[in-house]
Amino acid sequence: MFKNHTGINLSESKLQLVEIGCRENSFYLETVDQVSHSELISPSQNENKIISILQESFDKIIKKKPIASNSISFSLPNNFFKIFDQFVERSRILNKKLDMPFRESVFSFDIE
Repeated sequence: MFKNHTGINLSESKLQLVEIGCRENSFYLETVDQVSHSELISPSQNENKIISILQESFDKIIKKKPIASNSISFSLPNNFFKIFDQFVERSRILNKKLDMPFRESVFSFDIE
């Protein structure tokens, strides 16, 4: 059974927190808060520096009201991931001579 859950959104400039609780078969918004980081964080920073900044922000929030949740979900900013698209023309992937048997097998059928 659902008891409570906390969601944390980490951005470059702040930590945002929301906590949902369940009492008497109803959901309640227990906590909504955010705190700005002491400095911007980025993936290029040293791991210890990022952890220090996030810990400081998290400590500020839980000093206001401790979290009662046992479950926590979080999201990270897009720039913490390396995302790229690479488009390649089909003609560059398959040799045209090899492609013909493929087309023939996919698009040919017998009518009886």
